[in-house]
Amino acid sequence: MQDKSGSLTAPSTAVIVGVAVISMIFWGGTPAATRYAVNGFDPVMAAVLRTMVAAAISLLIVGLIRLPAPAGNRQWVLAAVSGISCFAIFPMLLGYGISRTSTGHAALIIAMGPIATGLIAAGLKRAIPEKQWWNGTVVALAGVGLLLSESVGAETGTGASDLFGDVVCIIGMCIVAIGYIAGSRLSAEQNAFGVTCWGLIIAGFVLLPILLLRSAGLDWAAVGLPSWGGVFYLALISSIIGYAGFFWALDRGGVMRISPIQFIVPVAGVIFGCILFDESFTWVMFMSAVAIIGGIAFARRP
Repeated sequence: MQDKSGSLTAPSTAVIVGVAVISMIFWGGTPAATRYAVNGFDPVMAAVLRTMVAAAISLLIVGLIRLPAPAGNRQWVLAAVSGISCFAIFPMLLGYGISRTSTGHAALIIAMGPIATGLIAAGLKRAIPEKQWWNGTVVALAGVGLLLSESVGAETGTGASDLFGDVVCIIGMCIVAIGYIAGSRLSAEQNAFGVTCWGLIIAGFVLLPILLLRSAGLDWAAVGLPSWGGVFYLALISSIIGYAGFFWALDRGGVMRISPIQFIVPVAGVIFGCILFDESFTWVMFMSAVAIIGGIAFARRP
């Protein structure tokens, strides 16, 4: 008997969790890729180009392998909510928020993603998360807080944080959480890869006017290959592959169980920083990684 994904048997829990973990590792490379991208583009333009390149790739994929479009008004609404939330509004709000607040504050807010996703999902279902989920999430969040305490102390000691910028980032995280949930619901009815591609295409059309307005004064010839490499990583790996895998895992494993795996992202980001930029791996980072992975394991324990 085939399941909704076309497979002969339903995927095992290990496969579902494995896909989610790999997707989060890909997302963990996003800060490093962004660092390369913003060397040649301003943060807003980097975010717009990320989505536009991913939308162009998605449009090509849809045409080549004939991925089915959403069917009916309900599916188109879910695709639009997912695409615009994850690939249009969130990158723009995050870019603007980071321009107004400190890197440490923004990173801590980004790490709130699993909390926002789980709570919004529970609210939509009118359900209260189980105590085990709360306990595991709190432990993992404490690990993220410990991890970020180093960067907050090092990078925001001059008081560069700003309340308005923090609020913008928080709004962005709530919006992207809604996009995650809409994407996972649509993935229950359609191929997760197709959901991601169509979401990116919709977001691309939304951001096209911004690209046209901001590209007029940009010196394209001065942009180096590392910056373009960062943009293409953000477009292909972070946006298309990462989101497709995450939506698939959310649908098969459930939002409450899979969303805490997002705590892997800051750990993966630290590892990429150590490898690519020769950053130090301290005992605080080690203790944070233990807390984050332990909290995730506890939250998703049957």
